[in-house]
Amino acid sequence: MKTFLLSWLLTIVSAVAAGAPKLKVLVVTGGHGFDRSEFFEVFKDNSALTFTEAKHTKDANAYERDDLLNHDVVVLYDMPKAITDPQKEKFLSLFKKGTGVLVMHHALVSYQHWPEYERIIGGRYPEEDGKSGAVTERVGWQHDVDVPVVVVAKDHPITKGLNDFMIRDEIYWGFHVGSDVTPLLTTTHPKSGKPLMWTRTEGQSRLVYLQLGHGPSAFKDPNFRELVARSIRWVAPTGGALTQLLDGKTLNGWTQRGGKAKYEVEDGAIVGSSIPNTPNSFLCTTRDYTNFVLELEFKVDQGLNSGVQIRSHAFDKPTQFEGKGRTIKVPAGRVHGLQVEIDPSSRAWTGGVQEEGGRAWLNDLKNNEAARLAFKPEAWNHFRIECRGPSIKTWINDIPAADFQDDRVSSGFIALQVHGVGRNEETRRVRFRNIRLLEL
Repeated sequence: MKTFLLSWLLTIVSAVAAGAPKLKVLVVTGGHGFDRSEFFEVFKDNSALTFTEAKHTKDANAYERDDLLNHDVVVLYDMPKAITDPQKEKFLSLFKKGTGVLVMHHALVSYQHWPEYERIIGGRYPEEDGKSGAVTERVGWQHDVDVPVVVVAKDHPITKGLNDFMIRDEIYWGFHVGSDVTPLLTTTHPKSGKPLMWTRTEGQSRLVYLQLGHGPSAFKDPNFRELVARSIRWVAPTGGALTQLLDGKTLNGWTQRGGKAKYEVEDGAIVGSSIPNTPNSFLCTTRDYTNFVLELEFKVDQGLNSGVQIRSHAFDKPTQFEGKGRTIKVPAGRVHGLQVEIDPSSRAWTGGVQEEGGRAWLNDLKNNEAARLAFKPEAWNHFRIECRGPSIKTWINDIPAADFQDDRVSSGFIALQVHGVGRNEETRRVRFRNIRLLEL
């Protein structure tokens, strides 16, 4: 147990020391009683996340929250009986968005008359109508059991390096398990159902079910806490393993190319300020990236065009390439490559993709009204950018924007643009913060 606890604490301390943004977790409760104080300590003691409780007060109304999709991970520790059709759509939207989902313990019992829920979470504890909590030889539960837990997935990120352990907890038997799950834990207890933990994918999301976690004896167990912490980290979009590209104090790891706009760090953000009579300016990473997920926040002054370069280049000698049926010539030192547009004009193509110094627009937003409306003028906005082989996808404030294929280049640097403003002497600024990347 000491080894587990030390590993869990070191994981959290390392994430905090590296300046990793905290994961936003929504813990859904309701429909079943539990020791609230001890349970929520599991989340309060995890410095790698912030959490909010969403409690069903009737049917599954916690899913009606306006901020449901603003969380990295949703933890289900609920057991409601009923769910309306609109609430089902809200629940299913988690998997369209790619939100991570951790299902715990009695949430296996929810929605007895909705087969889709059983398929999604990978199983179900079956109850007969009007016999909630009934215990039979076929289906039942038992409190305060010493449960031997066996790790069956030795190389999975959640369980890798963990040893078998004993925990005092509640067991279930007679529950269903889907044929497409990946078991992580099982038990040698003769009465308990098996497995005790599994994973599956649903839509764009990763999902984990953990049968452990009935009461204080489990909540205090360092093995249980380790499994919860690792599960949350693993189901989070990109596994929660995004690395900061900005140390919050300096421009180390970045170099400026092109124009002479001013770049500096203020309050943990990169601030790019326009100056007159200089071409487009770019603050570029000092290394190249190939396949990755990039997330960042930005805020731009009205009247200043900007963008985020991906897979871009600036060569020492003039170069040329073929694109859209013509030869494109690029001068020495000219930054060129894919750019995710930041466009505060009335056109509102923020999140669309063009090729700076090349083929111009490759995926505009003229037919994507939802993305055009997602941009918030003179406020912080969020980009998610995914490059996987030829696939390029972008999101603006969680709304899908660009989605296209391009294989002209497979890697290059990332850069933050301050567009040239001609002779205009009025200083306009664009700010970038929480610049995080996961290499795939």
